[in-house]
Amino acid sequence: MRNRILLLLACCLGLYAGVSCTTRKAPSSSPQPPPGQAAADAKAEKKKQAADAKAEKEKEAADAKAVKAAAAEARKKKDLEAKQAAAAAKKEAAAAKAAKLHPATASSTNSTNAPGPVLNPNAPLTKEQKLNDLNSRYKNDELSSLEYQTERAKILAEP
Repeated sequence: MRNRILLLLACCLGLYAGVSCTTRKAPSSSPQPPPGQAAADAKAEKKKQAADAKAEKEKEAADAKAVKAAAAEARKKKDLEAKQAAAAAKKEAAAAKAAKLHPATASSTNSTNAPGPVLNPNAPLTKEQKLNDLNSRYKNDELSSLEYQTERAKILAEP
């Protein structure tokens, strides 16, 4: 019995090559996953990929929405600036018209206090002055195109 134990021990330790040891298991190269684990891993990987794809689509949609919002904001800002510029131009035109109609008050608002030519408000306007006044009224949308053309023809027909 003692010989058997020694032989078995020698076999297990690999010291005795002539006898194969049936009690010794060969080491496995890699641990085998439990049955069904591979399917569960594949299913989990598919879920992860689907979640990643969904997150990417949501991010792209949010980016597109942000771009549209920024473009709309830029358009609003541009429209507001255009309206402000138009209002400023209209004010300037009204001031220029007032200056033409009332040169005494226009020169009093002038900060340079330089003596200018004294215009008689009762003096008739020249053709050029009439045409300039007509043009400014047309630009300020006070006249239609037809009215502008008719008045212009009358002024040019004058002697």
